[in-house]
Amino acid sequence: MESQGHDVNTATTSAFAQQRNKILPSAVEFLFHEFTQSYTDIKGYRGYRLLAIDGSDLHMATDRVDPDTYFQNQSNTKGYNLLHLNAAYDLCNRLYVDAIVQPRRLCNEGKALAAMVGRSPIKGKPLLLPIGVMKVTTISRIWNAKGGAMSYGLRI
Repeated sequence: MESQGHDVNTATTSAFAQQRNKILPSAVEFLFHEFTQSYTDIKGYRGYRLLAIDGSDLHMATDRVDPDTYFQNQSNTKGYNLLHLNAAYDLCNRLYVDAIVQPRRLCNEGKALAAMVGRSPIKGKPLLLPIGVMKVTTISRIWNAKGGAMSYGLRI
């Protein structure tokens, strides 16, 4: 390795991948929330935190035995696996403030939105901007997530 200009203490790609697989999802979630909450120069718009909420599908390594994420369009084609990322993005601060990853077949954006509102440490009045159709049941979940004690606005 030294002859190629690499340090002998540099991990190989294989070793790096093996160690990466040991990282627990809860550790990544913890670091995400710690980083987000450490941001202190919070900007708003007319007293509101503007949060855009949307979901997106993420391709992952193929695993045929995972029925919650595996899709195969036709029996003679290669299948694929999907996760669904639900993310809340603070528009004024250009910062992701929360995210929930769900298996694609089990995803529910309304429940994910309510869960993000329920665990949100945001003080003041967030203005939630869900992309797509907002259902009455989702509005009810949001209201109940904070026991009716949270002041917020919704763009429907």
